[in-house]
Amino acid sequence: MLAILIIITLVLHAVLTLGSIKVWKTVEKTNPVSLAKVFFVSMAVRLIVSVAIFAISLMLMKDDVDAIKLFTILFVIIYFLLLAFDTIYFYCSLKMLNNKKK
Repeated sequence: MLAILIIITLVLHAVLTLGSIKVWKTVEKTNPVSLAKVFFVSMAVRLIVSVAIFAISLMLMKDDVDAIKLFTILFVIIYFLLLAFDTIYFYCSLKMLNNKKK
């Protein structure tokens, strides 16, 4: 059960990350001024989906305390790694966009 939940978490975070990148690229080409707003909206969506995934996972594993602890640790690590990736990607995109303007 734990392995399945971790795989589901990884897949959903991968989909969110790839979707965010696609949206950022589209906004960057069409309306670069609103890129920061799109970044913050995508981070809010990621947070809401992550909380939902986490809550559902806890309900499914309510009897196994060790699995809950392990899942919580792995979930937090995955969340913050992908958050750092998104932030670095966004920063680099803005930097490249500013270099194009000059």
